[in-house]
Amino acid sequence: MLLKRWRWVGAFSERVMVCAAWASVGPARVAWWAVLDRSTGRFGEGYRRWWHGVSVSSSAARVGDTLSLRWTAGTPIEARTGDTWTRKTPLWVTGTALGIPVDCAGLMDESAGRHPRHTARLTAAGAGVSAAGAPVLWNLVEGMHPGE
Repeated sequence: MLLKRWRWVGAFSERVMVCAAWASVGPARVAWWAVLDRSTGRFGEGYRRWWHGVSVSSSAARVGDTLSLRWTAGTPIEARTGDTWTRKTPLWVTGTALGIPVDCAGLMDESAGRHPRHTARLTAAGAGVSAAGAPVLWNLVEGMHPGE
């Protein structure tokens, strides 16, 4: 089985929703991003092979003039099944996306392993702040680890 790896970062606020990611399966590499201005409905997205022009590191993401984000990471949660590993990390994300200021809670999803060739997963992720000011984060995944 080929090694599969990815890093996905999402940030969610009343004004903007943004994500940026890269993935690889063996030698194949792709990257993508999306930005939704929730106040106007303006949406931008892109997809690139071989990660050209897309950077998503452990502390920042950049896609040309489209988005520039940095974050502070909280305490991650990790899970491992055999040689399949995943880590979910809460973030506080700042920067701009489509010229919109970003200053909100977010989430990083990193995974690697030799997943089965045909993998089916259902996922949902989000982040925010409760009325009391506490961070609220979720990343629900079904189908990543056997027996979940």
